[in-house]
Amino acid sequence: GTFVLYVNELREADPLLSEMAIYRAICLAVGRKKDITEKTVRAVIDLFDRQSGRAADLKYGIVAKKVYDTVVIGPESEENAVDTEDGNCNNTLCTAVFDTEEGEALQFIENLGGFPKDNLKKYFDCDKLISRLNGKTPDELVCRKAEAADVMAVYPDGRRKKVFDILKDGKIGADDRKDQLVAAIGHEVLMIKGIRSSEACRVDKKTKKILSVSFAVRNTEA
Repeated sequence: GTFVLYVNELREADPLLSEMAIYRAICLAVGRKKDITEKTVRAVIDLFDRQSGRAADLKYGIVAKKVYDTVVIGPESEENAVDTEDGNCNNTLCTAVFDTEEGEALQFIENLGGFPKDNLKKYFDCDKLISRLNGKTPDELVCRKAEAADVMAVYPDGRRKKVFDILKDGKIGADDRKDQLVAAIGHEVLMIKGIRSSEACRVDKKTKKILSVSFAVRNTEA
């Protein structure tokens, strides 16, 4: 009962087809066509230009939420992960893997809106990451509170530093350090929410598989 709409693809599609796709997603999520009007579809389209986290009530307990480059339509109380063909999204972390031709990765990211600077969303070279982590995959990426054993690559050559030391250097108090959210595979941290991201496995001209990692921001303010 939950559907993910890709904003950039819908923008590029014929407007009529785009509206039909949105209408169908809403009807499937709601479980009926009654009362699903042009106004309901427009409420979803209006989210395309809103910031991540904004939401619209679509009736019958269904909401549409902007999550970075997507709009997620589903139950208002949805707490479980939303599996999609390209990735996974829930209330704390969104991931997606994109395949590109060698030499096209940087332009691909530019087409998605460029490299964010807010440390809420980052792109990594998926193949480099798997190699660095001895075969562990992005499927093992989780969002959790920072732990004492966590480390992050702070130099392009891969040299690591303890996450708690990074937070201490950033003047983050001891109590707040324990509550700091990170995106990690094992104890290898890729992102410290809102603060910084790993310097290892960056996307470059040779990248063929891009891993997108985003912290979902819950904000239902209309």
